[in-house]
Amino acid sequence: MNVKTMNNKGFSLIELMVVVAIIGILAAVAVPSITKYTAKSRQAEAKTQLGGLFTSAKAFQSEYGIYNGHFAVIGFGPEGDMKYEIGFSASSADADLTAAGYTLAGTTSDIILGSVWCGVNAAAGTGPNERCQLRTMGGGAAQAIGAAALTTTAFVGAAVGIIRDGAPTADRWTITENKVIAQTADGVN
Repeated sequence: MNVKTMNNKGFSLIELMVVVAIIGILAAVAVPSITKYTAKSRQAEAKTQLGGLFTSAKAFQSEYGIYNGHFAVIGFGPEGDMKYEIGFSASSADADLTAAGYTLAGTTSDIILGSVWCGVNAAAGTGPNERCQLRTMGGGAAQAIGAAALTTTAFVGAAVGIIRDGAPTADRWTITENKVIAQTADGVN
């Protein structure tokens, strides 16, 4: 008697379905973690921009003896597709600059549009250095600059942004004239 054996090669439908189910479960577990880690990596932008703001403000203060929040005056101009808005809630007056020996080519309203960098999401702006309220990544509700303040002798600069879609709050960082960087609101969780 001649019995032929079948040579079955391949996977059954049930085996393939089990593999697809396992991949689906792993993806469902991994996606939230990846989203959170991506948002945390964006926080490096806030720290870098605040470091640049600090350096510019300190350099201007060492030359003129006062702090000023007008970016064009202190030589600060971040570039790129920023996720955070950087700046102060106010800037020192033209009279303070003149008294410190800084020569204005007109008034600050002629040469400087403000002291909050609006990034690429500024609805009312036409370029950098515009005074505006901070906006979310998706162009949603405005985010106030918050505790950022500036006088001729001290400052608190701020970085504010919605860095994770669906986050309940904006991510907020501050830096002082003593280079103390602090997170005041966690926008990752």
